[in-house]
Amino acid sequence: MPVTPEKPSRHPHPVPATTARHWPPRRHPSPGFWAGRHAVVTGGSSGIGLALVDRLLHLGARVSAVALDDEHLDRLTRRATTTPRLVTCALDVTDLGATRDTLAGLAEQHGPCHSLFTCAGITEPGYFHRLSDDTFRSIMEVNYFGTLHSVRAVVPAMTAAGHGTLTCVVSVAGILGVFGYGAYSPSKFAVRGLTEVLRQELRPAGVRVSAVYPPDVDTPMLAQETPLKPPELRALSGTIRPLSASRVAEAILAGTQRGHPVIIPDWRTRGLRWVAGAAPGVANAIMDRIITGASRPGGGDPRNPGPTPDRQDGKARAAREHSDPRLPTSTSAGAHPGTSTPHPRRGGGTAGR
Repeated sequence: MPVTPEKPSRHPHPVPATTARHWPPRRHPSPGFWAGRHAVVTGGSSGIGLALVDRLLHLGARVSAVALDDEHLDRLTRRATTTPRLVTCALDVTDLGATRDTLAGLAEQHGPCHSLFTCAGITEPGYFHRLSDDTFRSIMEVNYFGTLHSVRAVVPAMTAAGHGTLTCVVSVAGILGVFGYGAYSPSKFAVRGLTEVLRQELRPAGVRVSAVYPPDVDTPMLAQETPLKPPELRALSGTIRPLSASRVAEAILAGTQRGHPVIIPDWRTRGLRWVAGAAPGVANAIMDRIITGASRPGGGDPRNPGPTPDRQDGKARAAREHSDPRLPTSTSAGAHPGTSTPHPRRGGGTAGR
């Protein structure tokens, strides 16, 4: 009886069922690229910034972490005593002179800066008509001018050397405006515009510029911020699980190493960016529908602003962006979510929404 030959498998090398697949495919940074490089991280004592510091050290880089002078920086400074490749320094990035002097001093100690990561930032969610004038100015001072000051401090040396990388953490709120982020979104759009201009101007000099657009990141301050968000903003945030700071840091380093001008750690944000660019009417319609469904009588209606928040007593109920429980939210100056005014001269938190 003739034997029917067995048909060859369509998948001669099947993928084991236990192998996890990710989209977009996750790439990893290479120690060969980062070993020995001097990387400066602003807002490096917590959240995304701290995750970058940890990963960079693991990859063999020399790391300078700058942040506000608080218990988080103290903890990292104690760690630096047993980590020769780590240097820490207190810095308010809204102070141009201090930023230039501090980064110049770090260059003398660790060598010229090869890679700058700007993670310092603050935010304060709330209805536009309830935010104080100082809030708008303070958030722009830290998020935009803090980024600008850091970049301007290192660019001359990078262009003179003919190489270097600049990586600025923007936000999903820098892709499209988000209800409840009336002060925060404009500052992130400003950072986005800055990175796009810098990419064009610095590319001929050998300096690569990347902008990072993370969604919500799982940090202690995200948990503190959520109850303070207007209901419409909470609805827009949805039930999407926040990313871990380590995953975001991994994507940032992999994208920076490859010179990607845009770094987006997750596929949902990639899809959102595509819709916002290709079909903005669709994006607006979806957001309007969610906002309408979440609105409450007297909640987000500008015609019925409701009671005035306690910002009038001068206390800042802000929380450090995405990760930085550095100061109590009832009295913190320059911290992240809240209903009052961040301090205009505080910078060095951890950005990235």
